[in-house]
Amino acid sequence: AKVFIHVLDAAEAIVAQSDARPGGGALPPGNWIPGRCSETITLDVGTLAPGRYRVALGLYDPESGARWLPDDASLGDRLFVGEFALD
Repeated sequence: AKVFIHVLDAAEAIVAQSDARPGGGALPPGNWIPGRCSETITLDVGTLAPGRYRVALGLYDPESGARWLPDDASLGDRLFVGEFALD
């Protein structure tokens, strides 16, 4: 699986993103230990216009493109984890 991070503008357009294998490819999700796994992902938002942005993340199969769904199906196919503003 790959992890995606999306930064969305007010119109819900993806304006920055990252797609990467967890742990640089050395940490497949099947090897994750609950509560013991963390990942740092850096996105360049320096070129974005001032405004408010939301951040979403999720997992997907890179071969089929199918997203993995959260246990709570009401959340959709990605999790919104926060927002930030640029002045």
